[in-house]
Amino acid sequence: MGSLLSPWIGGQGTFVPTVFFPTDGPLTKEISRSGINCDFFPMVESLERIGDSPLGNVGIGSRFWQYGLALPGLAWTVWKWRKRFGKSNVKWIHSNGAKTHILASWSVPVNIPVFWHLHDFVGERPMVRKLLRIAWRPGIQALAISKAVADDFSNIVPKCPIRVWNNTIDTVKFYPENLDGSWLDHLAGFSHGFNGLRVGMVATYARWKGQDVFLRACSKILEEYSGNVRFYIIGGPVYQTPGSQWTIEDLEGMIQNLGLKETVGLIPFQSDTARVYQSLDVVVHASIRREPFGLVIGEAMACGKPVVAALRGGAAEVGRSGLDCLNHQPGDAESLSSAIVSLLNSEKLRDKIGKAARERIVNSFGQERIFQNWRELIGEI
Repeated sequence: MGSLLSPWIGGQGTFVPTVFFPTDGPLTKEISRSGINCDFFPMVESLERIGDSPLGNVGIGSRFWQYGLALPGLAWTVWKWRKRFGKSNVKWIHSNGAKTHILASWSVPVNIPVFWHLHDFVGERPMVRKLLRIAWRPGIQALAISKAVADDFSNIVPKCPIRVWNNTIDTVKFYPENLDGSWLDHLAGFSHGFNGLRVGMVATYARWKGQDVFLRACSKILEEYSGNVRFYIIGGPVYQTPGSQWTIEDLEGMIQNLGLKETVGLIPFQSDTARVYQSLDVVVHASIRREPFGLVIGEAMACGKPVVAALRGGAAEVGRSGLDCLNHQPGDAESLSSAIVSLLNSEKLRDKIGKAARERIVNSFGQERIFQNWRELIGEI
């Protein structure tokens, strides 16, 4: 399970954070190396597996059967967590993920403040939406990563106090630099010696990320742009649910059918995404659904790269079309190709948008902002 529960155990005006996980894994080791305490709360397997996503393609009868099987595990987990909280000097709880929001509400004494950190649109998840509405109680506040997420949650639990804590970008890790992109050509299987422009899309293979829209736009760009250009799709599968994401075979088939085999390359997920952005001339965001925030947009902008984005939801709070990025209509390959071509045709426009993008992220989404949010919250508590 990708969520975590963070009690801050304090005394005498100091706060010592402890991050609780249901199981051990890479994240626990990373946090431990930073000097923060890690501990574990039990959660049975039937409860870990449950959720809206894996049940999206099954009937309502099967859905309720799965939730029914998880009820004993839920009761056991709540009981164990209540015992654990009863023995510790917890001052407040910061929870991440729908399951820990619900468990924190039912497990934590009512005199301890609880903060639900919202990273997604709850309104799009039917069962989670209902459970969070039931689980909320006075004493629980919400922190949303964008105004769009906050507005969505306010429609679900209108009485819950909520404040917007935008995601922030590490502007030290993501910084302006123009790297030689020949390493991308190598990974994509292209020939060497390319001296044109590179346009890339960094995203998981989830269908709603819009790789099909990007590929149709690539086909239109080749009809309109006379210079040398190559396109890259960087990412990989993330879900286990059948039908929720593209396969490599799906993407290769689309590339073949559109006649793009010589100009579009597929590159596996790269852990050093900053290097990817720094090696591209234009970065594309093509999601057909609204984004809770739009981290790729912010990271690429921090690298001083011109971004063409579908500015809906939280993504519309990151970039400002015509000032520090360009906009296109979600799902519209023609408007996407038109925006990309305008950047390919003008080095001056690329530089102007890229510089404004870096300035926007540093001033509005730098990490100092989240530190200030925490300082203010701890002061209130």
